[in-house]
Amino acid sequence: MGTLPDAAITTDVLVGFPGGNEADFEATSRFCREAGFAALHVFPFSARPGTTRRRCRIRCCGNETGGVQEMLDLGEELRERFLTRFKGNVADVLFEREARGRGQNVRSWEGLTGNYVRVLAPANESLTNESCSSSEYTARRRLLGRA
Repeated sequence: MGTLPDAAITTDVLVGFPGGNEADFEATSRFCREAGFAALHVFPFSARPGTTRRRCRIRCCGNETGGVQEMLDLGEELRERFLTRFKGNVADVLFEREARGRGQNVRSWEGLTGNYVRVLAPANESLTNESCSSSEYTARRRLLGRA
C-alpha cells in the first residue's frame, strides 16, 4: 500500500458542545492545525429532540457563535495553506462544467484535481467530462463562490 502525501483530508468540527470549555476548544484548534487538514466543516451544536444532550441540564460553553466564527477562520487558513502547496503545479483535472458569470470574454471551465483542488481554466471548446493536464489550459486554482 502506498502513501498519498497530497491527499485532501478534511474533518467535521462541532463547536459549543455542552460541557465543553475554552481549554477543549483550544485543544481542538491545536489538533486541527497540527493535523494539517485541507478543510474544516464547522457546525454549531444544536440539541435535537429525543437526544441525550437535549435532556441534559449542562449548558454550552459561553462563546458558541464566536467559537464557530473562530473555527471557520481556522478552516479558511488551513484551506489556503493546503491550496498554496499546489500553486504552479501541473495536475490532471476532470472538468465538470462551464463556469458561468465570471465576466470574462473567454469561456472558462471548472473541474477538480484528484485531491479536490478546484481549477478554473479558459478554453473556447467544451471541456465538460474531459480529463487533461492543467498545464494544457494554463489552469489556475479558484474555489467556487470565492472572489
